[in-house]
Amino acid sequence: HDALRPLVRLLSSALREIRLPAVGALLHATTLESTNQAKCRQLAAVVPLTLLLEQAVDAADAEMQLRAAGCLSNLVTDAIAATQLLGSSAGLAPLVACIGTADMRLKRPAAACIFNCSISDPASTAELASCGAWPPLVELLALDGAKADLLTWAAGTLLNSAATVDGLDVAEL
Repeated sequence: HDALRPLVRLLSSALREIRLPAVGALLHATTLESTNQAKCRQLAAVVPLTLLLEQAVDAADAEMQLRAAGCLSNLVTDAIAATQLLGSSAGLAPLVACIGTADMRLKRPAAACIFNCSISDPASTAELASCGAWPPLVELLALDGAKADLLTWAAGTLLNSAATVDGLDVAEL
């Protein structure tokens, strides 16, 4: 049986108690599993996952954001999913907000997702600029105690963005 289809559908449930385990199951299903990643892309999971990033009210919602950002990070390694993310009503703005949060656990999947999107779709540079991504990405680089992967994703996003725009100077970001 294909559990991914109903799990993606449950991301849009009116009940948070339903959305939270559904997004958790999708996160686990898409971690290092390319078949499940492809299936979630086909099921258009990107848009409802992006919407979950915008709905934070309390600690349970922060956990939902963490899971949604991680799942998105797994999916946007593909150009089609990155384009879906950029084309969603929210775009990259909720992920940029997540990297600006004090929650280190949330910064990591959000930074990974933004980095993966910057590789998969060069058009992400314009979106990153329009949603004010440069200051929080630069702040990540100066973060005391940041893990190497977080620094790599932040620096890599800046590198990828600078490489896609003629005349964009990293020193100006």
